[in-house]
Amino acid sequence: MHPNLAKHLHCEECVQLIEEYEKCNKENKYMRYMGVCSDIQYKMTACIQKELRDRRNIGGENLKKKELENYAKKNPEFAAKLKLYEELKAKEQNQKNQPS
Repeated sequence: MHPNLAKHLHCEECVQLIEEYEKCNKENKYMRYMGVCSDIQYKMTACIQKELRDRRNIGGENLKKKELENYAKKNPEFAAKLKLYEELKAKEQNQKNQPS
């Protein structure tokens, strides 16, 4: 079995492999059972697994920050609030680092 092939879940490289795999399965209705599309499937699965490993390595904090930045690009009001929050967080960090 292969992982979920929903295209909106994957990067462009994996989406191209998914489309190639689906095309191969449509064109080779019976030969696919003999392994005609196996090479493409192996590449596709490896790409999806690599993508999953990369997501895990990013970690929750960095992923959340990336999601917030993407949302801020679409919403200017939120972008201003995010900038203010980051400034306050930086000030707080500077106060912790300064010896009393």
